[in-house]
Amino acid sequence: MPATLLIIDDNPSDIRPLVEILRDQGFRIMVALDGADGFNKAVILQPALILLDRLMPDMDGLSTCRLLKSDPRTADIPVIFLTAMQAAEDKVKGFELGVCDYITKPWHPPEVIARLRVHIALHRRLRETSANQLPEPLISAGPEMNRAEQRVHKAQLLYLQAIDTTPTLTEIAHSVGTHARQLAEDFRRVTGQSAQHWLREKRMIRACELLLTSEMDIGRIAEQVGYTSAAAFSNAFREYFSLSPSEYRRAAGLDR
Repeated sequence: MPATLLIIDDNPSDIRPLVEILRDQGFRIMVALDGADGFNKAVILQPALILLDRLMPDMDGLSTCRLLKSDPRTADIPVIFLTAMQAAEDKVKGFELGVCDYITKPWHPPEVIARLRVHIALHRRLRETSANQLPEPLISAGPEMNRAEQRVHKAQLLYLQAIDTTPTLTEIAHSVGTHARQLAEDFRRVTGQSAQHWLREKRMIRACELLLTSEMDIGRIAEQVGYTSAAAFSNAFREYFSLSPSEYRRAAGLDR
């Protein structure tokens, strides 16, 4: 069965030659012209790989990728950016979100085809390898952990247990036997991000799960993920995903 590729690009004239090339190679091609439609089609189609335009109006490639990688139904789908941007810092932003590769415009067809086949094959092997394995813990809790990792692991568990409240870094640090400055340094060293950034990411993922699997209204979901008002939650959600919570539900085909 041919692999299904989803191309998300707002300019049909740009992608038409690419679509023809890939179809000639035996791929099944689906197209979306904006990020919200692309997310919705990714959920439904479960493509083998997504080619995503970096620059789009309203919801750009970074916001679309963030949405795809934060939703459990689409998080594992490989994403490749299509872009004319060459700056290293821009590529770093994409890789930090989970993009697996960049293809720069104008593209060279043999290179594009080779990269697609490599990433599709790699993803299939990884999926087969992990199919019968239990998921690993948030951070390995084995005896080889150093003290910083132990503190961060305990702090992460406490944050997740209290995701509907707003414990301060000082309170969490006290609970794991250290002080706020030390725990902040531990988080950056162990996870590569601040505790606040890590917690916001987990709250957004939890919010996505509730939006998709429950009939709670936006205000109730806001409370469940630690926001004091629906407005504050909606603003934070839009800033993170470039979609409001209601638009996210509609993009997923849910009317509630």
